[in-house]
Amino acid sequence: MSARRNHIRQIAKVIWQSQESLASSDSSVVVDMVSRSIIQAGLGTKMHLIKEEYERLRDVESGTARVTMTSARELPKTVREGAEGDVARILGVTTLAPEWVVDPTLIGGLRAQTDQYEVRSSIADMLKEL
Repeated sequence: MSARRNHIRQIAKVIWQSQESLASSDSSVVVDMVSRSIIQAGLGTKMHLIKEEYERLRDVESGTARVTMTSARELPKTVREGAEGDVARILGVTTLAPEWVVDPTLIGGLRAQTDQYEVRSSIADMLKEL
Protein backbone atom coordinates (compact mmCIF):
# COMPACT_ATOMS: atom_id res chain seq x y z
CA MET A 1 0.00 0.00 0.00
CA SER A 2 1.35 3.41 -0.91
CA ALA A 3 2.31 5.88 1.82
CA ARG A 4 -0.38 8.28 0.60
CA ARG A 5 -3.11 5.60 0.68
CA ASN A 6 -1.94 4.57 4.16
CA HIS A 7 -2.16 8.20 5.32
CA ILE A 8 -5.69 8.48 3.90
CA ARG A 9 -6.67 5.36 5.86
CA GLN A 10 -5.14 6.78 9.04
CA ILE A 11 -7.02 10.07 8.67
CA ALA A 12 -10.32 8.28 8.04
CA LYS A 13 -9.66 6.09 11.08
CA VAL A 14 -9.03 9.14 13.29
CA ILE A 15 -12.31 10.65 12.07
CA TRP A 16 -14.11 7.35 12.70
CA GLN A 17 -12.67 7.01 16.21
CA SER A 18 -13.45 10.66 17.00
CA GLN A 19 -17.17 10.49 16.24
CA GLU A 20 -18.21 11.08 19.83
CA SER A 21 -15.96 14.13 20.09
CA LEU A 22 -17.29 15.45 16.79
CA ALA A 23 -20.83 15.23 18.19
CA SER A 24 -19.91 17.08 21.39
CA SER A 25 -18.91 20.66 22.13
CA ASP A 26 -15.15 20.00 21.74
CA SER A 27 -15.53 19.00 18.09
CA SER A 28 -13.57 22.05 16.92
CA VAL A 29 -10.39 20.53 18.39
CA VAL A 30 -10.86 17.30 16.44
CA VAL A 31 -11.81 19.12 13.23
CA ASP A 32 -8.74 21.37 13.60
CA MET A 33 -6.45 18.38 14.17
CA VAL A 34 -7.81 16.44 11.21
CA SER A 35 -7.76 19.51 8.93
CA ARG A 36 -4.10 20.19 9.76
CA SER A 37 -3.20 16.57 9.11
CA ILE A 38 -4.95 16.64 5.72
CA ILE A 39 -3.22 19.89 4.70
CA GLN A 40 0.22 18.79 5.94
CA ALA A 41 -0.06 15.54 4.03
CA GLY A 42 -1.01 17.41 0.86
CA LEU A 43 -4.30 15.54 0.68
CA GLY A 44 -6.65 18.49 0.27
CA THR A 45 -7.58 17.33 -3.22
CA LYS A 46 -8.12 13.76 -1.99
CA MET A 47 -11.07 14.41 0.32
CA HIS A 48 -13.24 12.05 -1.72
CA LEU A 49 -10.81 9.21 -0.91
CA ILE A 50 -10.93 10.05 2.79
CA LYS A 51 -14.73 10.05 2.61
CA GLU A 52 -14.73 6.65 0.83
CA GLU A 53 -12.42 5.16 3.46
CA TYR A 54 -14.56 6.61 6.27
CA GLU A 55 -17.66 5.05 4.69
CA ARG A 56 -15.83 1.72 4.37
CA LEU A 57 -14.97 1.80 8.10
CA ARG A 58 -18.59 2.67 8.93
CA ASP A 59 -19.81 -0.23 6.79
CA VAL A 60 -17.39 -2.69 8.43
CA GLU A 61 -18.57 -1.59 11.88
CA SER A 62 -22.23 -2.03 10.95
CA GLY A 63 -21.73 -5.33 9.12
CA THR A 64 -22.71 -3.80 5.78
CA ALA A 65 -21.17 -4.60 2.41
CA ARG A 66 -21.51 -2.27 -0.56
CA VAL A 67 -21.79 -4.42 -3.64
CA THR A 68 -22.36 -3.92 -7.34
CA MET A 69 -24.75 -6.60 -8.53
CA THR A 70 -24.70 -7.11 -12.30
CA SER A 71 -27.22 -9.13 -14.28
CA ALA A 72 -27.79 -9.67 -17.98
CA ARG A 73 -31.27 -8.14 -17.78
CA GLU A 74 -33.56 -6.38 -15.34
CA LEU A 75 -34.62 -8.87 -12.65
CA PRO A 76 -37.85 -9.08 -10.65
CA LYS A 77 -37.64 -7.81 -7.08
CA THR A 78 -37.99 -11.29 -5.55
CA VAL A 79 -35.08 -12.63 -7.65
CA ARG A 80 -32.92 -9.63 -6.72
CA GLU A 81 -33.71 -10.09 -3.02
CA GLY A 82 -32.85 -13.80 -3.20
CA ALA A 83 -29.52 -13.06 -4.92
CA GLU A 84 -28.75 -10.33 -2.38
CA GLY A 85 -29.36 -12.77 0.48
CA ASP A 86 -27.05 -15.34 -1.12
CA VAL A 87 -24.28 -12.77 -1.63
CA ALA A 88 -24.67 -11.46 1.95
CA ARG A 89 -24.21 -15.02 3.25
CA ILE A 90 -21.17 -15.58 1.01
CA LEU A 91 -19.60 -12.33 2.25
CA GLY A 92 -20.56 -12.99 5.87
CA VAL A 93 -22.36 -9.68 6.38
CA THR A 94 -25.70 -8.87 7.93
CA THR A 95 -26.63 -6.07 5.55
CA LEU A 96 -26.04 -5.60 1.86
CA ALA A 97 -26.11 -2.20 0.14
CA PRO A 98 -26.52 -3.28 -3.49
CA GLU A 99 -26.28 -1.22 -6.64
CA TRP A 100 -27.88 -3.13 -9.51
CA VAL A 101 -26.45 -2.81 -13.02
CA VAL A 102 -27.63 -4.43 -16.25
CA ASP A 103 -24.93 -5.77 -18.59
CA PRO A 104 -26.31 -7.84 -21.50
CA THR A 105 -22.82 -9.22 -22.25
CA LEU A 106 -23.18 -11.51 -19.21
CA ILE A 107 -25.71 -13.49 -21.30
CA GLY A 108 -27.26 -14.87 -18.08
CA GLY A 109 -26.45 -15.28 -14.41
CA LEU A 110 -24.98 -12.73 -12.02
CA ARG A 111 -21.80 -11.02 -10.97
CA ALA A 112 -21.36 -9.43 -7.52
CA GLN A 113 -18.40 -7.16 -6.81
CA THR A 114 -17.20 -5.36 -3.68
CA ASP A 115 -13.99 -3.41 -3.24
CA GLN A 116 -12.31 -6.65 -2.08
CA TYR A 117 -14.23 -9.57 -3.58
CA GLU A 118 -15.90 -10.66 -6.77
CA VAL A 119 -18.42 -13.48 -7.13
CA ARG A 120 -18.93 -14.58 -10.75
CA SER A 121 -21.72 -16.89 -11.83
CA SER A 122 -22.57 -15.65 -15.29
CA ILE A 123 -22.69 -17.61 -18.53
CA ALA A 124 -20.13 -15.23 -20.05
CA ASP A 125 -17.68 -15.93 -17.19
CA MET A 126 -18.21 -19.69 -17.54
CA LEU A 127 -17.60 -19.51 -21.29
CA LYS A 128 -14.34 -17.61 -20.72
CA GLU A 129 -13.11 -20.48 -18.52
CA LEU A 130 -13.57 -23.04 -21.33
